[in-house]
Amino acid sequence: MRHLALTIAIVLASITTTSAATITVAQDSATCMRGDVNGDNCVDVADINIVTNIILGNDRAEKYDGRADVNNDGEVNIVDVSLIINILLNNDITRHWDEMQLESHRGYWDPDDKTIVENTISAIRAAKSMGYQLIETDVAHTLDNELVLFHNYRGNYYGYDVSELCTTGGWIENMTLEQVKSLVFKDNDVEKIPTVREVLLTCRQLGLLIEFDCWGRFGSDEQAQLLFGRLCDIIEETGMKEMAMIKCSMDDAELIVETLGRTGFCLGVGQWANGSTSYVEEEANLAFINALKTKCYRMFCSTKWDTIANSRGDITTLGRTRIDNVHNYGMKMQNWTIAKSRGSADEIKSNWKTLCNSLFGAGVDIIMTNDIIQQDLK
Repeated sequence: MRHLALTIAIVLASITTTSAATITVAQDSATCMRGDVNGDNCVDVADINIVTNIILGNDRAEKYDGRADVNNDGEVNIVDVSLIINILLNNDITRHWDEMQLESHRGYWDPDDKTIVENTISAIRAAKSMGYQLIETDVAHTLDNELVLFHNYRGNYYGYDVSELCTTGGWIENMTLEQVKSLVFKDNDVEKIPTVREVLLTCRQLGLLIEFDCWGRFGSDEQAQLLFGRLCDIIEETGMKEMAMIKCSMDDAELIVETLGRTGFCLGVGQWANGSTSYVEEEANLAFINALKTKCYRMFCSTKWDTIANSRGDITTLGRTRIDNVHNYGMKMQNWTIAKSRGSADEIKSNWKTLCNSLFGAGVDIIMTNDIIQQDLK
């Protein structure tokens, strides 16, 4: 470990004293493990030295088929060195993207004990204490285009009526951030509606991955460009680019990557529900999806669990095809939402364990849940 620390210090010193800090490279999909720049099936100091030499102009990134661009943002720079160092020190939070796991829906909260409110800092901290590595949240925007966490109510998908949880009514999109911050929860007069930035900094501190559900939340095309651009800025500014998934429609994913030119982010697309199809399932769009995927750090397909299995846990033929297609496209499969008590139909409440284990067994990567923890599935 002392040798590793010394090598890292020397490498970083050599980089920070040169003007050649960034090399732009053509993006390619690496087939070996993350951080394994030389393709020898391990991540070690040799990989740090290669990236350092590329930055210093002593080696060429093209020799390594895109593997030197560890975060897949089209450039080789000190960020890639830092990522390899974190892998070596086992500080790489992004490794949890490769684990089959349960995802905490709006954080961990109990509707019968509303002292912890959904989509708040307390709910996120509670989820961490329950063993979750990934948190799902819902993004809303204020009148002055600030991004906060809040889920919609009153059946209006494009409006965020606060009366369900707060002591006063109104719509978040008609309030300034200052007004939103003055809202008081009915059962917790201390907790406040958090901003996306506050949540990202909390997740960074706790070592958590986070999903921002933005599906259909940002209104017109012009407003969507503004708000998705703002969301990407905040994610980058907080150093959470590879730890935060933006869930959106395929059209919005194209807007983020192609129109706004934001590459290297984690995007979640798909949204099958009630037997419907999506871009991911249509062969005509395979080339488009693959082109988009090469410009993302990770891509996920989000689908309701009943498009994969029935309530008994039997995986359908179409469900198996969907899982295989998503994996063949180099994406991860996420299912939503299963619970052992709140928010589930009676047949799920009595069979949630079998259902979850069947989905994981069939290859589903992430299952969103209200109240199931990993130990429950053993």
